[in-house]
Amino acid sequence: MFEENHSEIIEYFFRFMAHKHHITEFLGKLNFNNFRKSYSVNRLIEIMKIDDNIIITRKDLTEYARNSYLPYLYNIDQQKELIMSGKLKDHSWYEAAPSRLHLTFQKWVRLYLSGEISLSEFFKKITNVGKQELYMLIIANITEYTIITSDETIIPNLQSKGISDVIINNLAYDVKNTHIPKTCEIDLKKNPLKFQEWLFDSGDLQRDLVTASRAPPHLGYNRIYVIIDPVERWENELNYLCKYIQKEIKKIINQEIKPHIFNRLKNNREITIHSHLIYPP
Repeated sequence: MFEENHSEIIEYFFRFMAHKHHITEFLGKLNFNNFRKSYSVNRLIEIMKIDDNIIITRKDLTEYARNSYLPYLYNIDQQKELIMSGKLKDHSWYEAAPSRLHLTFQKWVRLYLSGEISLSEFFKKITNVGKQELYMLIIANITEYTIITSDETIIPNLQSKGISDVIINNLAYDVKNTHIPKTCEIDLKKNPLKFQEWLFDSGDLQRDLVTASRAPPHLGYNRIYVIIDPVERWENELNYLCKYIQKEIKKIINQEIKPHIFNRLKNNREITIHSHLIYPP
């Protein structure tokens, strides 16, 4: 059975933040064997919910998840060193945002074939887009690691593409790294709450993950927005930024900072978003 006061978030973790092999491994560590490894995730969860021979606590789940998440983030020290090394200088999407990557590469090939750019210019563009992909993923890993190591009560995601990155208190959050978009007319400093709503509406209101649509409406869409502007601060102030992020996460854990709560209609379903904004001065 799930611990009564934490049953919802425990079930959420197993459904949306772990793979089946994590569930079976976790049960094995608790010496619970009343299941078969061939069972589906749904069946395993139902067994855990109703079998009174086992009590699954948030503490047990937290310890297991924290001991298992590190391989998914690779070597953080190596990644920090790369960010600060200057080797990713000139990283850029140019026009090649992920949704247009193939078409943009084709455009550059045609520019080379027509003599409008040189072969070296073509390869420079390709290289800088590759640097951008490295930069984005590594910054996401560093941010996630920084948040998870802020406090031992935080439960990390174990799926490579989970809809939530962390559970803080009894809320799941997806962590979003970004800067201040040029298209946003809202002043972040004057109206940080509306700014968070704008970020959600412009980035997440229209597009959806199938798994998120199956999640509880108050858990699947929560956000922690980490705003670093300009983005080069990651290269020049990495240690300061990490310390600041950890300090803010501690305040969230201690409920010194409350989430901003707002509702939206998404795919004919009302959802509730809990969001936080971390914006180092």
